[in-house]
Amino acid sequence: MDAERRARADAVFTEALATARQEDDAWALAEAARGLGRVHYRTGRYAEAEAALSQALDGFLALDDRLGAARCVSHLASLAAALGRTDDARGAWLDGLLGLRIPGGGFRQDPLAIDDSDYGNGEAWLALAVHGDMHPDDLRAMNALSDLDATLIRRYSEKPSVMFLGWGGMAAAQRYRTTHDPKFLAFLRQLSDEFVERFQSRLRAEGNNCAAMEGIASMVAALQHSGEKNTDRMRFMLDWLSREVAKLEKLQIKPGQQRLPLGGSAYLAAPRMAEYAGGFLAGIYEPLTRVDAAGHCLSAMVIIERNQLL
Repeated sequence: MDAERRARADAVFTEALATARQEDDAWALAEAARGLGRVHYRTGRYAEAEAALSQALDGFLALDDRLGAARCVSHLASLAAALGRTDDARGAWLDGLLGLRIPGGGFRQDPLAIDDSDYGNGEAWLALAVHGDMHPDDLRAMNALSDLDATLIRRYSEKPSVMFLGWGGMAAAQRYRTTHDPKFLAFLRQLSDEFVERFQSRLRAEGNNCAAMEGIASMVAALQHSGEKNTDRMRFMLDWLSREVAKLEKLQIKPGQQRLPLGGSAYLAAPRMAEYAGGFLAGIYEPLTRVDAAGHCLSAMVIIERNQLL
């Protein structure tokens, strides 16, 4: 943020703070403090940012505004990380994550959402599962994780979802590695059977399926660790992974590449492709790449290599 924009932003939020105090508007006061804290954070004025964001958090908590409080906690977590306060950052991160939990259900994708989502539920479960493996003495987090285990296993046993498969499969595999509890192994087998019988046919052969690959590879690794080897479902999932791995070479953008083959002699001229060398396309014939696509593909390859699945 340049000096001129910083000065304008400071002036706007400072004036908003003064107006909120004059009008005795508690919510506006908290929101203005949050905005000012974000400006301070983005310009490296961390002490001022912490003071403003803490003021905003106190205000939102007093108003029982969970959305505002969750936003402040997220900002304070980023600030703690920037200052090297890892324990503070972890605690703030956990506060923010658990603040998105719907009691008795899953997680909102963001604080503004009303309902949870299958995709977001899997993401959040994996985050808490990894946290639980690393910090087993955090009783608050472990209690929340135990409740979430039961909730999500019950929900997705009764109503499986292809959108849950990737993150949810990784989460269940992580929980089995951590606990060796047979309930997670049973759930992994059920997820695997759902993939074999229903979900694999919904994944396009020419598409980028790396998000699903992460889950399938994690499930295969966990099942192998449990002693399951040459079963029909294991052979099916390993064959599917093998085909998907073979496709990655076609999905990855090459150095200097400026054309996208479309089949036969047809191609799409795309000079900017070379700027994204190393990235992964959304599909063999789709001129679209995203950072998260590369993340999913790299993660899937690491899981497969680390566990020597192929």
